[in-house]
Amino acid sequence: MNESFQADLTSLTGNPSTLYTHDQVQQIITMIMNQLPHLAEQFAPAHLENSISGQSSLPNAKAGLSIKEAAEYVGISKPSMYEIVNSGRVPSVHVGTRIVVSRQGLDDWLLEGD
Repeated sequence: MNESFQADLTSLTGNPSTLYTHDQVQQIITMIMNQLPHLAEQFAPAHLENSISGQSSLPNAKAGLSIKEAAEYVGISKPSMYEIVNSGRVPSVHVGTRIVVSRQGLDDWLLEGD
């Protein structure tokens, strides 16, 4: 917990290890919700940042991946990637006989932890 947040929590309750009333819990939740964007910026790994264009921050990264590339990117087998794509959990499109998987969709799926 960062120091300013700890100080705010202590000033709100008097002691960070006390039992809290319903109103105090609501105030704490509101305070946490207000600080989430700042905390997310502070602790987000640089390689997972979304750029304005929505493309991966990796240089020369392709927006669409083959099943093989997507499986290697995630670190799973090709059959597992086919299963994930066919279930609709990751966005993809069929281009002729090829399946193209969205890199951003994979990143989002990984962040969700599905």
